[in-house]
Amino acid sequence: MAKFLLATMPIPGHVNPFTSVAKTLVKRGHSVVWYSSVHFKKKIEATGAYFVPIQSAIDYGDNNYDQHFPGRRGLSGVQSLVFDFEKLFFDPVEGMMRDLSGLIESFEPDVVIGDAATTAVVLLGELGLATTAVLNISVFSLAMSDMPPFGLGLPFDHSVIGRTRNALMRSVTRRLVFGKLNKRFAALRRSLGLPPRPFEPMPSANLYLQPSVPSIEYPVRDIPPQVHFVGALLPETPLDFKRPTWWQDMLLCEKPVVHVTQGTVATEAGELIEPTIRALANEDVLLIVTTGGKPVESVMISTLPANVRIEPFIPHTLLLPHVDVMVTNGGFGAVTQALAHGIPMVIAGMTEDKPEVAARIAYHELGVNLKTQRPTTEQIGAAVKQIIQEPKYTSNAVKVRAEFKRYGGAAQAADLLERLAATRKPVLRGA
Repeated sequence: MAKFLLATMPIPGHVNPFTSVAKTLVKRGHSVVWYSSVHFKKKIEATGAYFVPIQSAIDYGDNNYDQHFPGRRGLSGVQSLVFDFEKLFFDPVEGMMRDLSGLIESFEPDVVIGDAATTAVVLLGELGLATTAVLNISVFSLAMSDMPPFGLGLPFDHSVIGRTRNALMRSVTRRLVFGKLNKRFAALRRSLGLPPRPFEPMPSANLYLQPSVPSIEYPVRDIPPQVHFVGALLPETPLDFKRPTWWQDMLLCEKPVVHVTQGTVATEAGELIEPTIRALANEDVLLIVTTGGKPVESVMISTLPANVRIEPFIPHTLLLPHVDVMVTNGGFGAVTQALAHGIPMVIAGMTEDKPEVAARIAYHELGVNLKTQRPTTEQIGAAVKQIIQEPKYTSNAVKVRAEFKRYGGAAQAADLLERLAATRKPVLRGA
């Protein structure tokens, strides 16, 4: 049996995709150690992995980003993106390298697996201190000539003009938008004896697991041979979840069922939940609202419309088979779960990777991209009607669902990781 060391940034959307993979590896008899936030200790240990907390970097797994990082509050757009890249993802690198180096020495893993933002793992691999792999937690976004720069949500264009635009925009973003950050990263790499490269999504030379399917990504050419699509990494349904008293209303409903969610991080109800309730209050739909774990009282609607049902949390594995349209801020995990169930969506999100997720959904006509963090009731209402009235969105989503079914998810990811552990050589497509 092999030894696997997992390392994830202290963010729910980075931890959650790893749970099914960790559980699969443990069930197959492997030893799994998982390094991450103390705030996810219970979730990590539930997979059977041995938990080790972040010690030499800020553990912001409590989601209080504004408290941990003064100056963040009030930022938006590119300013917010640059701040988060520097404070949340770059500043922890050296501390995480120290922690992980100690774990590598004591645990002697066969493979170290990091999420795509855990730069410490990629650097340790480049230094030859570990055999590493990357499990991505968002859209496929490696820097390639066909690919627009990550983070801005630019439309895909791989024509000669588009590739020229991509190169120009990539140069501008590297030197101007992320210039300060790239200088800091270059200095760090020099101190480690590594050649310079930009601070952006980086592949592992051995294995890069992409938890989606080709038809929801941009049709880029020359994808590196160590990149493997594995489909959706779906969570298991909690065994102790009790269905709400209104559940039968949904099962018997003949109207379109619409679900609105803001995930578990950006849970300010005024951004998306409240305008969606107002937008659909008088429409012939059933609206299912989840608040990301917050009390339902946090939704500032004095009287809920008769067509609304609201809960703090409902497992998507139970809810999504009954949903016709989803309204979301574009968290990658929620989006892939929706598409794995054939659900088209309305997306309104402009932070983290959400513009990139939304751009791909619009490109493939799997939903409507509202290109804003705070949509109006009119925008949401019109977008939901557009999806319900134009069959192409549901038809396209159903085709994607069929593609997801052809991939193995966590089991396929575990197969590839086992192959890497056994050979310590790059795992290439078709090999």
